[in-house]
Amino acid sequence: MKKVLIIFAAILSLSICASKQSYAQTVFDVGNLGMNIGFGINDADENVFQPSFNFALDYGFLGGIINGKGSISAGGYFGIAHGSKTVGGAKLTHSAWQIGTRGAFHYQFVPNLDTYGCISVGYLHWNHDWSDDRPPEFSDGEPKVFPTAGVRYMFGTCGVYSELSPWNDIAVFKIGLTFIF
Repeated sequence: MKKVLIIFAAILSLSICASKQSYAQTVFDVGNLGMNIGFGINDADENVFQPSFNFALDYGFLGGIINGKGSISAGGYFGIAHGSKTVGGAKLTHSAWQIGTRGAFHYQFVPNLDTYGCISVGYLHWNHDWSDDRPPEFSDGEPKVFPTAGVRYMFGTCGVYSELSPWNDIAVFKIGLTFIF
């Protein structure tokens, strides 16, 4: 069933790209809505590898800042991660989710490539849980502020993206599909 859903999502994504490619813009600008959907990796506390799912939306509201190319966007993000490892016969499970807002500066250095830097402000919640009788090592939440550097390479209105967020607790590195409408 999972394979069928993945194939369906890939065909739908390619159909959207092909149908809008003829009038697509190559620069993220005023009025554009950018959407990133992807996966990330991070090494949580206790060295538990935790893959993540990430989603972000950006809306361009100010353009033509530097030589007619720079723009500023605002939006939001959501990420969820889960991982586990075995320690001394017990399983340690780490899960986390993060939600917040972000503001970004976009600039196009070469055709079809949107480079951007973001500042994100949000809330992170995490939980460490043991499979045996030990109480959870910790479960808590906190406000978070972190920078992100990203690139989008566009093939019409869809493309691929990558982001690096050194202080993001859900995903330090992200990669996935991106759409600009």
